[in-house]
Amino acid sequence: MSGEPSRKKVLLTTIFRPFSVPDKYNTEGAERFLDYFSNRLTRESGLFSLHDNHPTVALYVLANNIEAHTTILETPSLEEYKAELEKGYDVLGITFLTLHFPKLVHMIALARKIAPQTRIVIGGFGTALYDLEDLDVAGISQKEGVSFLREFLDEVPDRPIEHPLLTFDVRLRLAVQAPQLGAKRCGIIVNGFGCPHACEFCSTSAYFGKRHVPFITTGDDLYDLMVRYDRELGVRDFIIYEEDFFLYRKQIDRFIERTRIDGAPFSYACYSTIFALSKYPLEELVKSGLSHVWIGVESEQSPFRKSTGRSVEELFAELNAHGVTTTGSIIAGLDFHKKDNLHQEFEHLASLFPSTVQISNLIAGPGTPLRARLESENRLIEGVDLKDSHLYSDTIAHPEFGRGELRELIFEGYEYIYQTLGPGLSRFLRTWFQGFETLRDSEDPRLRQRTEILRRRIQGVRPIFARTTGLLPNDGVRAEIRAALDRMEELLGPLDAAQTAYAEVVRQAFEEETARLEREGPHVYEPNLRRTEVRDGLFRPPPQPASGASPVVGLTA
Repeated sequence: MSGEPSRKKVLLTTIFRPFSVPDKYNTEGAERFLDYFSNRLTRESGLFSLHDNHPTVALYVLANNIEAHTTILETPSLEEYKAELEKGYDVLGITFLTLHFPKLVHMIALARKIAPQTRIVIGGFGTALYDLEDLDVAGISQKEGVSFLREFLDEVPDRPIEHPLLTFDVRLRLAVQAPQLGAKRCGIIVNGFGCPHACEFCSTSAYFGKRHVPFITTGDDLYDLMVRYDRELGVRDFIIYEEDFFLYRKQIDRFIERTRIDGAPFSYACYSTIFALSKYPLEELVKSGLSHVWIGVESEQSPFRKSTGRSVEELFAELNAHGVTTTGSIIAGLDFHKKDNLHQEFEHLASLFPSTVQISNLIAGPGTPLRARLESENRLIEGVDLKDSHLYSDTIAHPEFGRGELRELIFEGYEYIYQTLGPGLSRFLRTWFQGFETLRDSEDPRLRQRTEILRRRIQGVRPIFARTTGLLPNDGVRAEIRAALDRMEELLGPLDAAQTAYAEVVRQAFEEETARLEREGPHVYEPNLRRTEVRDGLFRPPPQPASGASPVVGLTA
């Protein structure tokens, strides 16, 4: 009955592993798609590449907001998945992306064989595909998932939503094998879904009907959630999921006010547009805790409304000057791209000095205006396997490029950024130091507070480069980073004993990994099973082990 404690048992799961075995389910290198850093943002950085262990956020949000007893499986093997099904569940929910559709079909078939009484529902961005009705499942969530699942379970759909406390660790990719290198823990906040800008290529906007679906509705609720993370987990650094965080003025103004009244010991990373960022004095956002922002640059000639406002060059320069690190993303394969102008896009992106970058192929996702237009122009390549539907897919016929050419140019673009600017982690360090120099003599006490946060981050990451500059990509990058390190020593003093010891730990780990790479080649990082039980709609994270002995702090937020 609605409103009564549910005795239903629900199993929520991701798609199964392995991801690194090329077969009918995986393409070569598919395991890298699980890691934003090694597949995208620090793709070419070698030993300086970063890695995170992100949880499947949607499943925890769902489990935390239904009354059923829920088990969450993240990246199970097929044997682990089948063993869990045999325990008996009323409902099975599977989340998937487009490229994982073949795995979804197999998981549904197994569930029908092993647990025929279990009702199956599916969700995630993969549900934007057409003809899913042929799967004959009990439910397809193609909207905000909490109300969908509550309704499916005959629960009250519109009761308040409780945000789970979720964290993830950012570390050097090498630290997966060498945990002594340490990590930085960050909290996850889901502020809202969807985007009203409705760029023609945007799958998120299309998926939510060009609407914004708020998850956290007020600035007070957002700030109070950060306070709760700090009180219960000691976490003060966050990534905020929202397509254009600063677009929602009423919420942001109140959030800024709370940070001014109560103090802002927090730091946050978010996604925003040039359009929204242009509405605020940047120093007010810095004082509120803005530490990293992902901006869709898209193109030097960006035709999109979201790119209007301040010049992108001016905006990135001011962000860098205030120690706010950035991700700049661009799209290759726009209509006006040609072989003789695409490299100019890479040069323009490099000129902004983004801390990390994403370069992706143009994707015509199901339901987007772009897909409808390209279908009418007969420009969608026939017979593309769904498992190849990803950022570097070759799915669109472009008059200027042959099959596979854009993909190779994208990888050349990543390499150009790396060879020109150095690894992303060094750009984080240099941007933090630029902000430190800008703000250290400020008369505003709140800006000086941010300076102290920047100081701690600099002191944490600086030792990573102290004895490893010989592994940087070229003499030009080495000279720039060594000059930056010299300037840091001038203002902050030499490394102390703990930093010096850590610098030696890093050097040894890098040296050992270099030798191992020569013998064995790159590691394959397959995830392990994460199994979590949520009882009575209340998720609490398990006790967290220490992140490691490293003084590393604030890699992303």
